[in-house]
Amino acid sequence: MALVDPYDPCPCGSGKKYKWCCHKAEPYVERSVRLQESGQGESCLGPIEEGLAKLPGNNLLLLNKAVVLMSLERDDEAAAAVDLLLSREPSNPMAIELRSRLSVVREGPAAAVARFQAALRAADESARKTLAPSALLIANALVRSVEIPPALKHAELAAEIAEDPELIGEAKEHLAEIRRNPRIHPWLKQPLALSPAPSGLDPESADSFNQALGWAREGLWDAAAAAFELLSANRGASLAADRNVGICRLWLADDQAAVAALRRFIAASPATTDVVDLAVISELIDPAKDPEQVEEVTMTWPIRDRRDLIARLVDHATVARDEPDEEEEGDDDSEPEDEFLLLDRPKLKEQEGLSAAQVPNVLADIAVGRETVKLIAFDEGGLNAIMDQFSAIAGTAVPPSHPKVKVTRRVDRAEVAEGRQAYLPPALDATEQERLLREKWAEYVQDRWADVPRATFGGRSPAQLAKSGHAEVILRAAILALETKFAFAKADWAALRARLNVPEEPAIDPATVQIDDVSPGRFRFIPLGALDDDRLVALDRRAGELGQIEVHLDCCREIVRRGHLISDRKVAAIRVYPALISAAVAAGDRQAAFDLLQEGRAAALAADSSSGASAWDMTEFQLLVRFDGPEVWVPKLLELSDRYKGSAQFGQALSAFLVQLGLIRLIPLQDRPGEFATDARLLERLIGLYGPKVQSASDYLGISASKGGIWTPGSETKGGSIWTPGAEAPGQAQGQGEDKPRIILAR
Repeated sequence: MALVDPYDPCPCGSGKKYKWCCHKAEPYVERSVRLQESGQGESCLGPIEEGLAKLPGNNLLLLNKAVVLMSLERDDEAAAAVDLLLSREPSNPMAIELRSRLSVVREGPAAAVARFQAALRAADESARKTLAPSALLIANALVRSVEIPPALKHAELAAEIAEDPELIGEAKEHLAEIRRNPRIHPWLKQPLALSPAPSGLDPESADSFNQALGWAREGLWDAAAAAFELLSANRGASLAADRNVGICRLWLADDQAAVAALRRFIAASPATTDVVDLAVISELIDPAKDPEQVEEVTMTWPIRDRRDLIARLVDHATVARDEPDEEEEGDDDSEPEDEFLLLDRPKLKEQEGLSAAQVPNVLADIAVGRETVKLIAFDEGGLNAIMDQFSAIAGTAVPPSHPKVKVTRRVDRAEVAEGRQAYLPPALDATEQERLLREKWAEYVQDRWADVPRATFGGRSPAQLAKSGHAEVILRAAILALETKFAFAKADWAALRARLNVPEEPAIDPATVQIDDVSPGRFRFIPLGALDDDRLVALDRRAGELGQIEVHLDCCREIVRRGHLISDRKVAAIRVYPALISAAVAAGDRQAAFDLLQEGRAAALAADSSSGASAWDMTEFQLLVRFDGPEVWVPKLLELSDRYKGSAQFGQALSAFLVQLGLIRLIPLQDRPGEFATDARLLERLIGLYGPKVQSASDYLGISASKGGIWTPGSETKGGSIWTPGAEAPGQAQGQGEDKPRIILAR
């Protein structure tokens, strides 16, 4: 049987029909595929090489050769095979996508971006749409490398040039995921538009400027950047050209060139909010290194008496045992170590009313192996004192000789200062721990940050830069970035600005503000209480889309305070209250969570008594599981299962939540790949203890084995996956099912 219909497009990406392209290569590809399926490894290359000897340079054989070589981790040879194809067909989409994957692995995302730009230049109008998968692949790689602006731009480009609706949807969803990720710095999500050609340019320069803008619209950012760089020598165009060079280089993941161009623009521009916003991006992406980095040093002593050393460390007031994170455990190949922390003052005792000044800081890590002990610390000038402190504690357990010293890495001074660890007793109340850590960071921001040299300031501290003058924009940007990073610290930002002679950020007029035009980093400067209803709803929408959790919560509180927005059905209660309930859950406040649930359910019923019941019931069940024991929530589980017995959506949501809790386990079936059974024994036991002695969990929830997923009541799809919050249920059209129950709790 033929691999491809003879009259279908050839899978090699040439655009020709298979019959008149790579049809003759089919026997060799078939043999190679059979060997791959039987796990033959290197043998898969034999038929391909045989085919290439008879059909030199055949596209399909070269692509398959590259794929096999990649599976064998022979990436250099795979790249050579793809490059041979691209030398003849530079816009071949299959080769470009494969080469992009290789570039990401071998050279990094920036190199893949450069290769993609070359392919985009070589592609004609019809070939551009075939490059969308490569653009999306690169966007994914850029996100993993925390190159957010270019990742967003490549995902946007993929959505623009793609022809396949499924691929367009995938690209748009990827865009939405990046934007709503709360861990990504909001300033990096701000949309950037290129400056238009300045008025008054001579006709030739204006034509060149507009041509460069056209290239940028097509995704040809390297060509546009080169054109703008030439225009930067033109006095009338230089300011706009430098700004555009910086943005184009930013989209190309060329951070160094982007920062250089943006800094030229910033230095020549007035201190407007738009200029400051660009300066924040420059501060965040600047790859500069501190000219005077701090050395991290590992000092190693032989151990005379390990048991004695461990006892001394455990008993000493300025040493704390370091409990490793779960993900750090389990490395069977490494030497077993007992880990400790050397502190700058005695450990705190568990008590309330402590101040941040009493909290000890970690001076060094101590790793006790079988025969040696290592002391790891940064050499900030007090290394001898740290060594003396450790030697006094270790006593005769280690010989009095000088340790073996090794520099393990070099780190910027600002990174060392911000990475300094405070030690709090593990048994200290979580609320008290949070308060003390917040105060420690506020103390750092207010008392130390201004005096720490920064790589982005050329090794000068903010205080030194402030004294030099003409640094308002750069310092405003640095403080804005710092405020976003340490917003939880509740520091006195006004005092910091006053010390550095930096003005407060300008107020945003609630009567005229265009929400969609505000940088995400400035959302918190918008006075919510003074916004009209439409602007408040718009800000809430934007905050949700851009992962601004605190702003979204503040908007929800204001919407609830106004009341009429929900009763007039301008905002759904199910959009507002779950966020507030999750915040109460995160704070461990049971009463507040249930009060909000009751209030939200009542508001939803008042607005529309026919919708939302299942969602609120699911929320109530989740709260019971979070705060109460099984004697409370098991009867509720059985009650809800009976009430919604005919609802596939509720059954799917409930099953997903029980899997999340570990009460239902999925067990792969060894003899049937791709299928699994469900193990509900723990849930069965709980139902047996706290529910009616009549039916089992399977009877209540309709759980059974199914190919590819969990079968749930009412499901008509075989082989479907577990339903998750936000996903459409099988057979449900987009936009339907407003009453869909969702898992909303933060943890």
